[in-house]
Amino acid sequence: MYMFVEERIKDSIDKGEFDNLPGKGKPLNLKDDLPGMRPEIKMGYRMLKNAGYVTEEAKDSKNNMSMNDLLTIATGKTHKSDVQSKQKFDEFVHERKLHQNKRFIAYAKKIYRKLF
Repeated sequence: MYMFVEERIKDSIDKGEFDNLPGKGKPLNLKDDLPGMRPEIKMGYRMLKNAGYVTEEAKDSKNNMSMNDLLTIATGKTHKSDVQSKQKFDEFVHERKLHQNKRFIAYAKKIYRKLF
């Protein structure tokens, strides 16, 4: 598979298809413009931002975004899956009797902040 891709790239270079690309010869900008944002959310956020869907208040809270927030931005509707996810999480905690563990209670707060 990789050999096929490499051959296509070499053919394109030989044909000069990469000669007039914008930014040729300039250094790449590798600066992370979204520090602190979770990696799994960065790409979705960038796509929505570039498409013009991200509002100013969403830009302000970009470090605290969840998948549901991105889904809400993309569709314009609030989704109930967050409530269902919390219920499933709570059921799991009670089923395993984790709510009785003092250490887990502090950890559960962190989980809630990350997931919900």
